[in-house]
Amino acid sequence: MTPFFYELSKKSLSTQALIAGGQRTSEGIFSIFCSFQNPLGQAVSDGSLNFLDYSCLPSYLNRNGYRSIFIQGTSNETSNVGPFAQKTGFSESYGKQSYSNKRFPPNNWGYYDQDVYDYALEKMDHLQEPFLIGINTNTTHSTQLPPEVEFSFGTKNAEDTYKSILHFADQGLKEFVAKIETKKYFTNTIFVFVADHTGYSNSEEHPVNRFLIPGIIYAPHIIQAQTFPFISLQRDLAPTVLDLMNGYLPSLTGVSWLKKDRFVPNPEFYFNSTLTTLTSKKIITFDLSSKNYYCYKFKFSIYPKTPCDIADENISKETQAFTHLSQTLLMQGKTKDWLTYGNLLRNNAQ
Repeated sequence: MTPFFYELSKKSLSTQALIAGGQRTSEGIFSIFCSFQNPLGQAVSDGSLNFLDYSCLPSYLNRNGYRSIFIQGTSNETSNVGPFAQKTGFSESYGKQSYSNKRFPPNNWGYYDQDVYDYALEKMDHLQEPFLIGINTNTTHSTQLPPEVEFSFGTKNAEDTYKSILHFADQGLKEFVAKIETKKYFTNTIFVFVADHTGYSNSEEHPVNRFLIPGIIYAPHIIQAQTFPFISLQRDLAPTVLDLMNGYLPSLTGVSWLKKDRFVPNPEFYFNSTLTTLTSKKIITFDLSSKNYYCYKFKFSIYPKTPCDIADENISKETQAFTHLSQTLLMQGKTKDWLTYGNLLRNNAQ
């Protein structure tokens, strides 16, 4: 289905699994670039939280001489994504209205990834280093393909259709990487290929399937490929990138994949009034309304129920404490103070 991404992951940094910070693009942007928990079941971009100040990776890099550009295949204003990307620090933002040379007609959202990547490459070719480019692709947002492109897996059902679209997106990524590997800046560039959120899930499956996403860091001339034996979060990506750059931003709540004394609460996600914690063997779900705990075996495809024990409840309570602190700082506009409060939380847990 995605053979190129599979092969690229073998040459990249990755983890046992990666968890999204939400279910919308703006939530993914906040998790990835600001490394902070989203408001539970909501997005920072939708309300008064959008008017507060945040310390995120793009603004940090701007202060250190980078030029930062955000590019997407949809309209710049779709779901307020373009303006919100600029809220995180991107100095420029471009959508489908800016495209001139296009290979394919648009789908019902915007332009296909091949055209998005071409536009990004055109921009990068005219930039002086250093720079940060954020690319929000579009192919997988639709069930359409260009008229001349075959549905590789057919269209018999929704799953086959989506597999065909993923395959076409994978071909676009392969072409993009082949082109960018010829550029003079390639050897000195860190590439993060990650989903902002998931787009397909059987409603009868455990909600964890709504948050498991692909994500790798590709920098073959900077660091050797490695798969780390733990589950990570979108929030960990910015700290890992900064670690590779010998940078540091104290407001980030994620933890670098490279950190040896990696003490961090277990990965979590919020869904429909439940707070779920993931360990290597268990899924521990705490219902915020009933205050009940529910546990499942974590086998990456099937999730049979299993009894919760005291240890499971204690792990969940650590997640609850982390979430309470994160949400409090978020609502009070104090996310930049994370280092002080986060250290107190860490010391209490130890």
